[in-house]
Amino acid sequence: MTDDDVLGASWPLTPFDGAVGFARRLVIATLRPWGFELGDRADDVALLVSELLTNAFSYSNGQLVTLGLYASRSEHALTLDVLDGSSDHPELRAADDDAEHGRGLFIVDHLTAGCWTSQATDRGKRVLATLTLPVGIQFAPGQCTMADEAAALEALLEKSGIAFDVVQLPMFLENILYQCQSIAETGAFTFPVDADRPFSYISCDDDADLFCLKILSPDSVDLSGTLMSHHAQATCAQWASVLGEVCGRPITFARQTDEHFVASLAKYGMRRDAAAQVLGLWGRISTEGDAPATRTAEQLLGRPSTDLETWTKAHVCCFGPEFTSCPHPHPPTQHMFGPA
Repeated sequence: MTDDDVLGASWPLTPFDGAVGFARRLVIATLRPWGFELGDRADDVALLVSELLTNAFSYSNGQLVTLGLYASRSEHALTLDVLDGSSDHPELRAADDDAEHGRGLFIVDHLTAGCWTSQATDRGKRVLATLTLPVGIQFAPGQCTMADEAAALEALLEKSGIAFDVVQLPMFLENILYQCQSIAETGAFTFPVDADRPFSYISCDDDADLFCLKILSPDSVDLSGTLMSHHAQATCAQWASVLGEVCGRPITFARQTDEHFVASLAKYGMRRDAAAQVLGLWGRISTEGDAPATRTAEQLLGRPSTDLETWTKAHVCCFGPEFTSCPHPHPPTQHMFGPA
């Protein structure tokens, strides 16, 4: 790890009303411009901030508490560093079900898989807690740069003893929601791939159901070893045809230039080298083809996975003039890609 690899920030905080909520928002808002896409782990990060600060404030006697945030790009991990003026160190001990206090450290221990510590300082103590963020893509090491980095992270987790699963995921259908405005206003969308090049995909809802199954039955549900996708692939040409049919007007697709793709992602806070790695996934699909679709997801779900046409019909309101007020969750309405 190099100094350039680690980003850091710190803030002095007093225990005013709303301080914990303010700190949660501050941490999340800081991580995103650094290029960390938290996804579902945003809630875990916020909960970790809450538990650490609540504990620190309870022992600070109204004194200043310092919250530090450090994020490693290569290890895809973040560390919270909380300093307070108390010499009393937190202890992990059992709490009764009706106890008012005592559960917070169990939450910290669970979220960090035991990667936390309390250290004495000249003015009190500091509590350090590290949270590893998950990665998982559809290609193997040697096939693209992002796959190489995912393999390096996997090796690091194995060495650390932290329990984890590597889930191979294809493109999410929801990626097109970044282009709602373009489709609504110009009838066009773009990706850095040829119109007739097949790609594998899955919907976020199906993926969420798979992860819920894993959480509820961790020992009996195996999400590793095969691509979690719909059983058939699709092309952007097919998607344009489906969009045109459900929208009742022509929708066109054009291949996006590599530079425009990288610049578009960089504009929204992603580092250019990280954007280039995402482009590398599309490049691999263009030259060698995507990872083959499988039926593993629908077998685990016990029902058919959502196909592109069904998903697009259910989201038709996302691509018309009223897209900003439709009921579906959206990325920013100023879409990521813009005209090709």
